Amino acid sequence: MPESKHYSFSLALCAGLFSLGVQADLAALEESELSDVTGAGSGFGFVLRDISLDSGNKNDSNAGRLTVNLGSNKAGDQNNLLMLSELKWKKAGTNEGFNIGTVDDPLVLGDVEEDSRGDYLVFRIPNSADAIDASYRLSYNAYDGFSDTITTSNINDYRISANAMRLIDSYAELWSVPGKGPAMASTINLVADSLVIDGDADSSSNATSINGVEIKNMKLGEKDQPLYVYTNGFKGDYQLDGNRPGFSQPGADYMGITIELAPLTKEAAQARYAGETSASYSAKIGSITAKSITFGDDPHPSLYTGDVNGVAQYAFTPIDPTENVIEIEGMEIQYMKFTPRDLAR
Repeated sequence: MPESKHYSFSLALCAGLFSLGVQADLAALEESELSDVTGAGSGFGFVLRDISLDSGNKNDSNAGRLTVNLGSNKAGDQNNLLMLSELKWKKAGTNEGFNIGTVDDPLVLGDVEEDSRGDYLVFRIPNSADAIDASYRLSYNAYDGFSDTITTSNINDYRISANAMRLIDSYAELWSVPGKGPAMASTINLVADSLVIDGDADSSSNATSINGVEIKNMKLGEKDQPLYVYTNGFKGDYQLDGNRPGFSQPGADYMGITIELAPLTKEAAQARYAGETSASYSAKIGSITAKSITFGDDPHPSLYTGDVNGVAQYAFTPIDPTENVIEIEGMEIQYMKFTPRDLAR
């Protein structure tokens, strides 16, 4: 049997960890109210006011950090660490806190007894939530499969940001499946002025920005096609430079995490779309659009495509601002399985 790899979480919760200004009014929902959202059951509606978060600079001694230990190398003398830090959430375009929900449209958390799944947990984002600016710093080392030792040169630092982001008509359902573990069904509707990934957490010069983002009806799991997260044993299948620690060895046992969207069976598809018209079917499947993509602070010369009426034009930025540079229509994920593995290079 593969030897289990331990996944431990370290989160320092102490005074001053996060600068949080939170006021919340909690109102229990009647069963009839919750059933309007998800089905029969019981739950709570939350109205949150003036929420802001700033966990401080990564290098400050009292900064907030979430560290995930992804296990050590085979020699046991190096740990693979992933760290989230420098979390900042605020109302879009301001330094003020943001609000989530109203009495008529609250944040919903409920326990539902409705179908063959038995009890399951429902979480729904209200449409009345403010748009927010959110960012965090993602740091991880590159020991396992990339280098012999962890040094500052092989610690990867990224900054990931969302500007003026809102979730609309979005929800998640969580339950347990025997033999599989946690299962989830969710629908995401998101709009954002920009989603930014910066390869240098301390500079914007390497940032890739996807602008004018809209995600509609993106489903990650459904009742008849859940999304699972589970541990998975596998055999090493490559070797690099002899028997250096930290690289998968042929035939050796390893433990990893798998994210799997169950296959959409013919029977489930027929039941799901029975009686649908072309218009109603199109309304149920997802789409992703974006207005433009930019790289770094200034347009890169290699993306120059010519002049229009004396104005320089660049790839990934349409001439007509009403057009999209990315349009993915009619998106339905019928099967997905993701198992991260060490890569040799």
